[in-house]
Amino acid sequence: MAENINFIANPANLCVHLHRAYCLGWLIFGIAPKSLKIIGQEVTDKTQQEIAQALAGLEPAVDVWVAYVDVPEQPGNKVIAMHFDGWVWGERPHTFHGCPYYKVESTTKMMPQDMYDERIRAHQPQLYAWERLAADGVTLADLNENLIRNCIRRGIDGGRIPESALYEPTGDILSKWKLLKNGCRQMGRSCSFLIT
Repeated sequence: MAENINFIANPANLCVHLHRAYCLGWLIFGIAPKSLKIIGQEVTDKTQQEIAQALAGLEPAVDVWVAYVDVPEQPGNKVIAMHFDGWVWGERPHTFHGCPYYKVESTTKMMPQDMYDERIRAHQPQLYAWERLAADGVTLADLNENLIRNCIRRGIDGGRIPESALYEPTGDILSKWKLLKNGCRQMGRSCSFLIT
Protein backbone atom coordinates (compact mmCIF):
# COMPACT_ATOMS: atom_id res chain seq x y z
CA MET A 1 0.00 0.00 0.00
CA ALA A 2 1.40 3.38 -0.94
CA GLU A 3 0.29 6.60 0.68
CA ASN A 4 1.39 10.17 0.11
CA ILE A 5 3.73 11.51 2.72
CA ASN A 6 0.93 13.27 4.56
CA PHE A 7 1.64 10.95 7.48
CA ILE A 8 2.53 13.74 9.86
CA ALA A 9 -0.69 15.59 8.98
CA ASN A 10 -2.86 12.49 9.44
CA PRO A 11 -1.25 9.77 11.57
CA ALA A 12 -4.72 8.19 12.02
CA ASN A 13 -3.87 6.43 8.74
CA LEU A 14 -1.85 3.97 10.85
CA CYS A 15 -5.02 3.05 12.72
CA VAL A 16 -6.87 2.65 9.42
CA HIS A 17 -4.21 0.32 8.06
CA LEU A 18 -4.33 -1.81 11.21
CA HIS A 19 -8.11 -2.25 10.82
CA ARG A 20 -7.94 -3.73 7.36
CA ALA A 21 -8.84 -7.36 7.91
CA TYR A 22 -5.88 -9.71 7.63
CA CYS A 23 -3.77 -6.90 6.20
CA LEU A 24 -0.15 -7.33 7.05
CA GLY A 25 2.95 -6.03 5.53
CA TRP A 26 4.14 -2.57 4.68
CA LEU A 27 2.76 0.92 5.00
CA ILE A 28 4.94 3.17 2.86
CA PHE A 29 5.13 6.95 2.96
CA GLY A 30 6.86 8.94 0.26
CA ILE A 31 5.15 7.67 -2.86
CA ALA A 32 2.97 10.00 -4.92
CA PRO A 33 -0.60 8.58 -4.80
CA LYS A 34 -1.53 9.10 -8.47
CA SER A 35 1.72 8.50 -10.34
CA LEU A 36 3.18 6.11 -7.73
CA LYS A 37 6.48 7.90 -8.24
CA ILE A 38 8.92 7.48 -5.38
CA ILE A 39 9.59 10.97 -4.04
CA GLY A 40 10.47 10.44 -0.38
CA GLN A 41 10.97 13.30 2.03
CA GLU A 42 13.65 14.81 4.18
CA VAL A 43 13.86 12.80 7.41
CA THR A 44 15.15 14.64 10.45
CA ASP A 45 15.23 13.85 14.15
CA LYS A 46 11.99 15.84 14.42
CA THR A 47 10.38 13.58 11.77
CA GLN A 48 11.39 10.49 13.73
CA GLN A 49 10.03 11.98 16.96
CA GLU A 50 6.71 12.75 15.27
CA ILE A 51 6.51 9.17 13.98
CA ALA A 52 7.28 7.84 17.48
CA GLN A 53 4.57 10.11 18.97
CA ALA A 54 2.07 8.94 16.36
CA LEU A 55 2.85 5.29 17.04
CA ALA A 56 2.48 5.94 20.77
CA GLY A 57 -1.08 7.15 20.10
CA LEU A 58 -2.15 3.66 18.97
CA GLU A 59 -4.00 1.42 21.42
CA PRO A 60 -3.37 -1.40 21.87
CA ALA A 61 0.31 -0.79 21.25
CA VAL A 62 1.73 -2.36 18.12
CA ASP A 63 5.18 -3.61 17.29
CA VAL A 64 6.12 -1.62 14.20
CA TRP A 65 9.43 -1.85 12.41
CA VAL A 66 10.25 1.49 10.74
CA ALA A 67 12.82 1.70 7.93
CA TYR A 68 14.17 4.82 6.25
CA VAL A 69 15.24 4.07 2.68
CA ASP A 70 17.28 6.52 0.59
CA VAL A 71 15.73 7.64 -2.71
CA PRO A 72 18.61 7.67 -5.25
CA GLU A 73 16.83 10.04 -7.66
CA GLN A 74 16.08 12.49 -4.81
CA PRO A 75 19.31 13.06 -2.84
CA GLY A 76 18.58 13.70 0.84
CA ASN A 77 15.06 12.25 0.65
CA LYS A 78 14.00 8.97 2.18
CA VAL A 79 10.97 6.72 1.92
CA ILE A 80 9.50 5.83 5.31
CA ALA A 81 8.46 2.18 5.38
CA MET A 82 6.63 0.60 8.32
CA HIS A 83 6.11 -3.12 8.72
CA PHE A 84 3.57 -4.66 11.07
CA ASP A 85 0.93 -7.32 11.28
CA GLY A 86 -2.58 -6.08 10.64
CA TRP A 87 -5.73 -6.60 12.64
CA VAL A 88 -7.36 -10.03 12.63
CA TRP A 89 -11.08 -10.47 13.30
CA GLY A 90 -11.54 -11.21 16.99
CA GLU A 91 -8.58 -9.16 18.17
CA ARG A 92 -9.09 -5.94 20.08
CA PRO A 93 -9.68 -3.11 17.59
CA HIS A 94 -7.11 -0.33 17.43
CA THR A 95 -7.73 3.30 18.29
CA PHE A 96 -5.66 6.41 17.68
CA HIS A 97 -5.78 8.77 20.67
CA GLY A 98 -8.94 6.98 21.83
CA CYS A 99 -10.81 7.08 18.49
CA PRO A 100 -11.16 4.22 16.00
CA TYR A 101 -10.67 5.03 12.31
CA TYR A 102 -11.37 3.30 9.02
CA LYS A 103 -11.06 4.07 5.33
CA VAL A 104 -13.85 4.91 2.89
CA GLU A 105 -12.22 4.93 -0.54
CA SER A 106 -9.31 7.36 -0.07
CA THR A 107 -10.78 9.15 2.95
CA THR A 108 -9.86 8.45 6.58
CA LYS A 109 -12.98 8.64 8.77
CA MET A 110 -13.86 8.03 12.38
CA MET A 111 -15.29 4.53 12.64
CA PRO A 112 -19.07 4.47 13.31
CA GLN A 113 -19.94 3.34 16.83
CA ASP A 114 -21.85 0.26 15.67
CA MET A 115 -18.85 -0.94 13.59
CA TYR A 116 -16.52 -0.42 16.56
CA ASP A 117 -18.96 -2.15 18.93
CA GLU A 118 -19.16 -5.12 16.57
CA ARG A 119 -15.37 -5.47 16.70
CA ILE A 120 -15.35 -5.13 20.49
CA ARG A 121 -18.01 -7.87 20.74
CA ALA A 122 -15.91 -10.09 18.45
CA HIS A 123 -12.92 -9.49 20.74
CA GLN A 124 -14.75 -10.39 23.97
CA PRO A 125 -17.91 -12.29 23.03
CA GLN A 126 -18.35 -13.69 26.52
CA LEU A 127 -19.03 -10.18 27.85
CA TYR A 128 -21.66 -9.33 25.25
CA ALA A 129 -23.62 -12.57 24.87
CA TRP A 130 -27.38 -11.92 24.91
CA GLU A 131 -27.93 -14.35 27.76
CA ARG A 132 -25.72 -12.18 29.98
CA LEU A 133 -27.85 -9.08 29.44
CA ALA A 134 -30.31 -8.03 32.12
CA ALA A 135 -33.87 -9.15 31.45
CA ASP A 136 -35.54 -5.75 31.80
CA GLY A 137 -39.12 -5.90 33.04
CA VAL A 138 -38.91 -9.53 34.19
CA THR A 139 -39.56 -10.04 37.89
CA LEU A 140 -39.49 -13.16 40.06
CA ALA A 141 -43.29 -13.21 39.76
CA ASP A 142 -42.88 -13.70 35.98
CA LEU A 143 -40.92 -16.90 36.52
CA ASN A 144 -42.56 -20.32 36.86
CA GLU A 145 -41.61 -21.39 40.37
CA ASN A 146 -42.95 -24.92 39.82
CA LEU A 147 -40.59 -25.33 36.87
CA ILE A 148 -37.68 -23.98 38.93
CA ARG A 149 -38.50 -26.39 41.80
CA ASN A 150 -38.81 -29.26 39.30
CA CYS A 151 -35.29 -28.48 38.04
CA ILE A 152 -34.03 -28.47 41.62
CA ARG A 153 -35.71 -31.84 42.28
CA ARG A 154 -34.05 -33.34 39.16
CA GLY A 155 -30.69 -31.98 40.32
CA ILE A 156 -31.19 -33.54 43.73
CA ASP A 157 -32.26 -36.87 42.18
CA GLY A 158 -29.15 -36.80 39.98
CA GLY A 159 -26.90 -36.04 42.96
CA ARG A 160 -25.82 -32.64 41.60
CA ILE A 161 -27.69 -30.41 44.09
CA PRO A 162 -27.99 -30.86 47.88
CA GLU A 163 -31.50 -31.57 49.19
CA SER A 164 -31.38 -28.42 51.30
CA ALA A 165 -31.88 -26.44 48.04
CA LEU A 166 -35.59 -27.37 48.13
CA TYR A 167 -36.04 -25.12 51.17
CA GLU A 168 -34.09 -22.10 49.93
CA PRO A 169 -35.86 -19.00 48.58
CA THR A 170 -36.17 -18.94 44.78
CA GLY A 171 -34.11 -15.74 44.50
CA ASP A 172 -31.21 -17.31 46.41
CA ILE A 173 -31.25 -20.36 44.16
CA LEU A 174 -31.32 -18.24 41.00
CA SER A 175 -28.36 -16.23 42.33
CA LYS A 176 -26.38 -19.42 42.95
CA TRP A 177 -27.16 -20.54 39.41
CA LYS A 178 -25.99 -17.11 38.18
CA LEU A 179 -29.45 -16.36 36.84
CA LEU A 180 -29.58 -13.23 38.98
CA LYS A 181 -26.89 -10.60 38.95
CA ASN A 182 -27.24 -7.81 41.51
CA GLY A 183 -30.90 -8.74 41.87
CA CYS A 184 -31.61 -8.48 38.12
CA ARG A 185 -32.60 -11.48 36.03
CA GLN A 186 -30.18 -12.46 33.29
CA MET A 187 -31.84 -12.56 29.88
CA GLY A 188 -31.30 -15.97 28.29
CA ARG A 189 -30.93 -17.88 31.48
CA SER A 190 -34.20 -16.63 32.95
CA CYS A 191 -36.16 -17.19 29.76
CA SER A 192 -36.16 -20.93 30.46
CA PHE A 193 -38.36 -20.31 33.49
CA LEU A 194 -40.80 -17.69 32.18
CA ILE A 195 -44.50 -18.33 32.63
CA THR A 196 -46.04 -18.78 29.18
